[in-house]
Amino acid sequence: MIYFNLMFWKNPSKKYIEKQILKLKNIHASHEAREKTMKKLLNIGTIESFLALLERFKIVADSTYWDEIEKLWIIKEIILKKDTAKKALKYFISKENNISLPIVALEKLCSADELLSFLKNVIISKDPNSHHDINCKQEVIKALHFYHNLDLSIISPFLYDYSDDIKCLVIDIIFSGGDIKYLLLAIQMIEDDNLSPRVLNFLALKIIEKNMQIPLHTTLAKMISNSYTLKSNYLVPK
Repeated sequence: MIYFNLMFWKNPSKKYIEKQILKLKNIHASHEAREKTMKKLLNIGTIESFLALLERFKIVADSTYWDEIEKLWIIKEIILKKDTAKKALKYFISKENNISLPIVALEKLCSADELLSFLKNVIISKDPNSHHDINCKQEVIKALHFYHNLDLSIISPFLYDYSDDIKCLVIDIIFSGGDIKYLLLAIQMIEDDNLSPRVLNFLALKIIEKNMQIPLHTTLAKMISNSYTLKSNYLVPK
């Protein structure tokens, strides 16, 4: 019986793991109930159980106090599991949206080069036209920018992302630097009638803030032509 129990905890069934996930993601459950489930999954110690544990990041519990405590507990405990945890974290970050804290955990298990290489590969694998992984794209771009290791050629396709949030994030990052190639790439968006007023106005403010000249023969998008005009190739409010 002891041998059977040991084998079960090393290789729990898929059905058992799925049952624990349901308990873990019950936002109305008590902290004690979720904590018990988290400890079970942590102690199993497999990639599958760690992936199940990371599902906790996909929900917000009724109590914001316990929500934060539980998520920080997972980060503190999972990094002690080293290689198995690293594999689970990498898989979760590459596939899911709620990844800001998992990135923090992965940072503690990787060298700077390994972390940055992984994050670059994640963003390269993402489709700007996809609406399924908006938060993932956003968090990875922010992380790369935070670590001062952002290749603008990697994120420039996201100037035309499905999400306005990501468009504005990439515009902001490009304008925070001085690479003229990508500044001009962003500036030319001011002509695009397919962009939302929010993105166009955000871009206009960035152009004015950086005092950038607009290329000759530029025609402002209709959405902002009532608010801005060009004077000596500079964008100015009307």
